[in-house]
This record gives sequence, C-alpha cells and structure tokens, in this order.
Amino acid sequence: MDYATIVQSDYFIVLVGFLVGAVIGLERQFSTETDYSAKIGERMPGIRTFGLISLLGAVSALYSVRYGFKELLIFSTIVVIALIIIYSILRALYYLKDVGITTAVAMALAFLSGTIIGLGNISLGVTLSIFTTFILAIKQTLSNIVRGLEYKEIKSALEIGILALLLLPLIPDVYDPFFHVINLRIFFFYLILVLFIGFIAYVLLRRMEATQGLVTFTVMGGLIHSEATVMNFIRILTEKELRENPRELSLTISTGVLIANTSMVIRTILLVAILAWWDPRLVLLVALVLGLPSTLSILLTYLRYNLISQRKVINVQLESPLSYRMALKFTIAFTLIAFLVVFVEERFMIHGLLIGSAIGGFVSNSAVVLSVISLYAVRRTITLDMALEAILLSTVTSILNKIYYAKVAGASNHILKRVLIDNSLLIISMILMLLLVKPII
Repeated sequence: MDYATIVQSDYFIVLVGFLVGAVIGLERQFSTETDYSAKIGERMPGIRTFGLISLLGAVSALYSVRYGFKELLIFSTIVVIALIIIYSILRALYYLKDVGITTAVAMALAFLSGTIIGLGNISLGVTLSIFTTFILAIKQTLSNIVRGLEYKEIKSALEIGILALLLLPLIPDVYDPFFHVINLRIFFFYLILVLFIGFIAYVLLRRMEATQGLVTFTVMGGLIHSEATVMNFIRILTEKELRENPRELSLTISTGVLIANTSMVIRTILLVAILAWWDPRLVLLVALVLGLPSTLSILLTYLRYNLISQRKVINVQLESPLSYRMALKFTIAFTLIAFLVVFVEERFMIHGLLIGSAIGGFVSNSAVVLSVISLYAVRRTITLDMALEAILLSTVTSILNKIYYAKVAGASNHILKRVLIDNSLLIISMILMLLLVKPII
C-alpha cells in the first residue's frame, strides 16, 4: 500500500481527525488545570473532549462527501454548537463564574479542524490545529506584551499592517521602464521592512537597560542602515559628555560602530543568500569571505561587552516607533543608487560596475547587492567573479564610510582612531579570505 492510499483511507482520516482536536485539548487541559481546577475542584475539557469533538467533525464530513449523507454533518454541527452553548452557560453560572470564551472558541476550531480533515484537506486541518494550539499556548507571553504596549506602539503596528496587508498587494509587480531591473513591489516591500525593523527596535529598546539598549540599537539599526545608525548613536551622547569623558566613551562608541558594521556585513550575507538562493556557489563564496570579519567582530564585541557594561552608557531615546521620513529617504536613496550602478555599468562595463559599487557602498550597500545580483541573475551581463568583487567592494566602502559619518556626528580624534583600527581589522580579514578563495572562483 503506497503513501497516497494510506492518506486517503478512512482509517487514517479518523485517526488524524481525533489527533487534531486532541492536540488542542492537551494545551487546554494543562492550562485550565493550572489556572482553575485547584479553585473549583473540577476537571475542564481536555484531550478526550476536544479529540472527540474533532473526530465527530471528521467522521461527519467524511460520510457527507463519500456517501452523500449531508444531513449527518448538519446534525453534528448543531450538536457541537449546542454543547458549546451549554458549556459556556454552566461555566459562567456555576464553575468559574466569568464570561471567558477562549475554551468555547477552541472547541469550535477543533470541530472545524476535524471537519476539514474529513473533507480531504489534511494539511489545512493539521495547520489550523497547530496554529490554534500555538496561539493558546502563548497566552501569558501575549498578555505581558499587551500590558507593556503604549498607544503609539499599537497605532504604529496597525499602520505597518495596513501597508503590508492592504497596500502592498495593490502595488504593481512591474519593473522600471529604463533598465528593467528595479521591481516596484520589491522596493515598497523594503520600505515596509525598514519600518517594521525600526518598530521592533523601538519596542525592545524601551524595555531594556542601557548596555542591552546599546547592543540592540546598533544591531537592529545596522540591519536597516548602518550609516544612519552610527550618526544617531553618536549624537545620543551630549557634547558635554564628549568633552569631559572622551576616552571613557571612546570604547563604547567604537564598539557601537563595530556592531553596526557587523550587522551590515551579516545583512549582506543574508541578502545574497535570499536573492541568489538558486546559485549556491555565489552564496558560499560571499559567506566564506565575509564570514571571517563577522566572526572576528563578534568575538571582539563579546570581549568588550563586560567593560562597556561597567561604564556609563546613555539610554537610547526614540521619539516615535516609526520614522516614515527616514524610511522614505533611505528607500529613495536605495532606488537612485541601484539605477546609478546599472547606468555606470552600461556606460563603462567592468570598470563602471566597480566604480558604481564603490559609490553605492558609500550610501547603501543593500542597493548595490540588489543591483549586482539583478545584473548577474536577470540580465546575465556580468560573471560570477565580477559579481563577487562588486559585492565585496561595496562592503569595504560601506565599512570605511563609518569614519566619515562618525566625524560628521562629532566624534573625537581618539574615537576615530579606534574606529579606524576596527575597520582596518575587518577589511584586512576580508582581503585575506578573498585571496584564499580566489583560486576556486
């Protein structure tokens, strides 16, 4: 008997039909026994009850489809609705004396899961059961999150949801009319991604201590835009503190810049892995070359962490969970740099690609990665070694530009020296790895 025959058999549907409800009942039994049974001396609905409810739905749907007994499914639905109503009334009047409906809704979802199984859509029924159990299991976590939320955080989350769920599907899935490389929907998605990561960073930073806030801010910010992160991070420190404690703060600031660069390098690896997943060779080469500097910077950050935690670190203060202005400016810069790289490559071929990558890395390394992979994968105008060199060159300039942005933000010469040393360490390790992997390209 093959796999397809087993899955379609009545016995398998009956078994899975019971299990999808039993999984939900298992969570309800643990949860309600912990919360209520000690108080009321009664067992609440658990594995058997929920399993039998979903089994009823599975058998009823099975007979309705295969044997044309549609009345059975209707009758079973009425019975389950009546049972849920009776349970809710008894629960409210005699047992817990409250009007909570979570368990009642879980019963209905268990019956629905079993019914879907009986109708033949096993994957959907199992998915619904697992997702329902997951939502029920994280009750305490969700409660803690909701209690700690501010109104502006809820409003920001809803705004992101509107952009992602309502507006994103309306954006045309078209490419630019000039080079046919830039996809409009991809860039709108990137705008939403920038807002979402910024929102997560805001929520985390508001709940963390100073040193944890430092690490989280630079890690999350580096994933979004490492240059903006460096400038904002340095400007958090007042001019007075920079004048009075330049050497004490230099280690903290240089480490923050190092973390931002590390996040940017890791982001480059992830972007290549996502955009060029179909070409394992390019992904492996980028991961090998950038893996060493990432590892070294992570180890160096870990060694410095204890020293930083013992020093005074200013808390990160963010005015709003969302910054549309920053996200829009970054997305526009992202688009312009992507066009610049393609334009220069069209005019000057290989040298233009390298020049464009260097320019792009100074503004937005992500834009260069997207453009280079588009040239390599979509247009097929550059080779593997050209794509690798362009990505690495933009990464190098994106590391070096932190010195300029740190200077603009008001960093002292002592801080700039530390940043230069850290940046040099990252770039030298990249060059060494490139020399090692060059023969296999």
